[in-house]
Amino acid sequence: MASNNNFTLMKAGCAGLLEFGEGYPVKVRTLAVAGVKHDDVEETRKLGEVLRRGNAESRAVTIQGALHGWGFIWPELFADSIKAWIEERSLSKELENLV
Repeated sequence: MASNNNFTLMKAGCAGLLEFGEGYPVKVRTLAVAGVKHDDVEETRKLGEVLRRGNAESRAVTIQGALHGWGFIWPELFADSIKAWIEERSLSKELENLV
């Protein structure tokens, strides 16, 4: 599988959210997911902390063995995860909390 990742852009986006969260908490309930194979898990953990400052229900999770675009590889899991998040139900066991 060809990789089309731009980690510089991804890190800049996360850094922007982290900086934004420092002064202006993001108030919307947000789920950040890191695919362990490609995403920066530690930055996702930090992002989760920032998001929870604005909304205690926000979470950061990982998915083992996943690339950044894990929804293309496991579309049913992705769809089920989105639906569970929207409906405020428990997420699948494949999505592990980052605390």
